[in-house]
Amino acid sequence: MADDLGLRQRKRRAAMTHVQQVGLDLFDAHGFDAVTIEQVAQAAEVSPSSVYRYFGTKAGLILVDADRTPAPAARRVPTRGDEHPVDLARRAVREYLGSQAVHTVSRRRVQYLMEVPAVQAEFSQRMIEWLHGTASEESAERASAAQFEAQTTWGAIFGTVLGALTYWYSTDYADPLLELVDDGLDRLRRGLGA
Repeated sequence: MADDLGLRQRKRRAAMTHVQQVGLDLFDAHGFDAVTIEQVAQAAEVSPSSVYRYFGTKAGLILVDADRTPAPAARRVPTRGDEHPVDLARRAVREYLGSQAVHTVSRRRVQYLMEVPAVQAEFSQRMIEWLHGTASEESAERASAAQFEAQTTWGAIFGTVLGALTYWYSTDYADPLLELVDDGLDRLRRGLGA
């Protein structure tokens, strides 16, 4: 039974990755704004409802990690005692970027994130929702001041990772992304004035 579940998950990931690759190819050929979900579905030989189920929106074709499962909320890296949020974020980023397959797709996806306002808007909305959920989980048993601290801490971490992505893109991917993120998180951990 566990083997059946694993097989289904692998098939779903493969299908999602295929749809995402087809979508990116169409965006590259025709521009993000000119391509519809229906066109992606037709080219990927799936139903439009499958594209919506996998990715939610057209911007989701860029923002959702097709090669990852389950959903992002269930993928959070577990904390280790009193682990500092920066160290927790570093572990999560290392886990995600540890796969070399991520980098080819990431370059294409980061390009759309940097260049397409609709993708930027959805990315920001998803991050706001993620920050709210993370801070709420982290401070569920504490006062609202702790929730504010958690939200601003995770907001700074998000900004640091976004800054690394922006720099990576603006330098034509010259430095390894993981090193840039590590450097940014090191600076954040030491304190911005240090």
